Amino acid sequence: MQLGDSNRQLGAEAETLSPGMLSDDALESAIQAQLRSVEDREQAFARAREQLEVDRRRLRLLQQEQDRRKAPTADVPAAAEPAPAARRRRSSTAMDLVAGRGAMPSEAPFAAFTFRSLQRQEIILNGSGDRAAQAIAFIDKATGAMLEAHSFGEAHQLLEAGHALGRPGVLLQRQAVWYAERVAPGWLRLDQVFVEPRAEAGSALDASDQTGDAVEG
Repeated sequence: MQLGDSNRQLGAEAETLSPGMLSDDALESAIQAQLRSVEDREQAFARAREQLEVDRRRLRLLQQEQDRRKAPTADVPAAAEPAPAARRRRSSTAMDLVAGRGAMPSEAPFAAFTFRSLQRQEIILNGSGDRAAQAIAFIDKATGAMLEAHSFGEAHQLLEAGHALGRPGVLLQRQAVWYAERVAPGWLRLDQVFVEPRAEAGSALDASDQTGDAVEG
């Protein structure tokens, strides 16, 4: 049997059988296919959410114009519109900050930040939900053991040293996370994690940010 025929047979087997009835090869094939499907849908969801915001703004403008025309004073010249509000800056992802991009203070502990998924759910960078033990995992390039960074500065240093993001045995460089609202563990890549400063940590972050600006300049 040729390789293409074998892959198609594994795919067909994975689609028709329950997981407990799959062979080892078919189970591995099904896992890889499902991971790709989930990744594609998450990216499509992010693009659709951005387009939805554009469509909502356009709808509001159209409805405002309709209301203006229906008003008794429709023939009176409209007053000048106020200047548009500044566009909200896109949130930095955890991957941006690990790579050295973004303006967040690099030495602040992860407990000083709020992390959110693509669906805007709050997450914690720890598989058990312990905010004080949040970390980004790397795989030691020499030993294969797991290394942990507890700030974006530490994570950037490990990345620059050539250590790979992720955990041993976990695919796609995913990190262990905890969904705060669902009270459940999960796995996400760092480019799927958005970062915001925590409100109660604002003063500490401001001080750290000023120090970072001085060094950067």
